[in-house]
Amino acid sequence: MKILKVFNNNVSLVFNEAGQEEIVIGKGLGFNKREGDWVDAALVEKRFVLATAALSKTTHSLASHINAEEIEIAIGIIKNGEQILGYRIDEAIIPALADHIGFALKRSREGVTISSPLKWDIKQIYFNEYHYALQALQKIRDTFGVDLPDDEAVFITLHIVNGGILENDMHETMKVTQIINNILDIVKYHYQKEFNEAAYDYTRFVTHVRYYIMRHLKTKAIDDSDTTLERLLTGRYKNDYLCAMKIKRYLESKYDWLVTRDDIVYLTLRLNRLSLSN
Repeated sequence: MKILKVFNNNVSLVFNEAGQEEIVIGKGLGFNKREGDWVDAALVEKRFVLATAALSKTTHSLASHINAEEIEIAIGIIKNGEQILGYRIDEAIIPALADHIGFALKRSREGVTISSPLKWDIKQIYFNEYHYALQALQKIRDTFGVDLPDDEAVFITLHIVNGGILENDMHETMKVTQIINNILDIVKYHYQKEFNEAAYDYTRFVTHVRYYIMRHLKTKAIDDSDTTLERLLTGRYKNDYLCAMKIKRYLESKYDWLVTRDDIVYLTLRLNRLSLSN
């Protein structure tokens, strides 16, 4: 591995054997090293290949706008996030997260503010991740002494979701977010009601819908379920059943999904619980 930039004694950016930019971490691997030197592979404890091909194709290398502090804080965000959120976050997103932090700091120092049109969607769809991202954002502010806007928490949330729930696929992250948002619009319009986005039943409903969508994106559904329970629900939970059928029609017409009877039963029961909440 050939060094492109030494961030500090323990962190360097290198070209790996496959010609990819990669961040390597290990005690003393950057000590007395400079650009063009070779890294002792035995000292490497962690390595992170750049997750996106786009970064590798840019005119300016990552080395020109990222530093060790940004990498270290990105690592801290991921590690603390795993403990607080309770699931593994792929370390491969660390370079992309560090890169985003670096550009956010640069924009702030230049007086450039970017608002995210997804802010309200992200807050309700990824409730726990967004609130953790606000904590991470405060850590960034304290570390660098820069007053970044709350909107940056939206982008941090997307990186976390991308590396955790959706397994490092930002395109899929955006697709799932859009589908969930549209389903929530259907639900609110059907019940003619605004829900408390912080309420347990609401956040649980969003979580179940999210995993339902992820399952559909990864596996093909087969409808071999029994109709007995579905018939029972049409009488007992008619209004909730009608809402579930609206969601079914949306998913089938927009994405050509097969929404099974079991799916309808599952959605109806979840919608009933949600509709009864305050």
